[in-house]
Amino acid sequence: LKWDSHPSHAGFDEIMDYVNYLKPRKTIFTHMTALLDEKELLITAAQARSFEYIHSDDLGRIIHRTVVNDVVGAFNAGNGTILTFDDLLESIKAVLPNLKVSVESGLRQSFAQPMDLSRAKSILEWEPTVSMIDGFKKYVSDVIAARAKMQ
Repeated sequence: LKWDSHPSHAGFDEIMDYVNYLKPRKTIFTHMTALLDEKELLITAAQARSFEYIHSDDLGRIIHRTVVNDVVGAFNAGNGTILTFDDLLESIKAVLPNLKVSVESGLRQSFAQPMDLSRAKSILEWEPTVSMIDGFKKYVSDVIAARAKMQ
């Protein structure tokens, strides 16, 4: 995620609209429900891409720091490493050991390099703190709680 914190580019409402956009979508919730019900999950090759992970707590912290400190300029927000889909599966298996996933064959997109977080670290004094596994554990707990409310 690249964030341009220039005041004329984004007000608080726009920031919150963007954060709300990043909230889990119905597809992700459907996938998580299937995993919790120990059903096999079919993933397309396009979904099985590499990516740079950032937890919503870390994203919220960097957005907060840019607004509160009235800093102007672009910042990268990520965790500084590229994760493969296989890395993601290993993290999920640590939380849901009965995971059953099939990935369709095809081209898996890959990012060449992680984002440079040096500007966010030096000017905003920000670094990501939530690991993939901790973030996923929290997400599983949240989905279980949401499912309980729906029943």
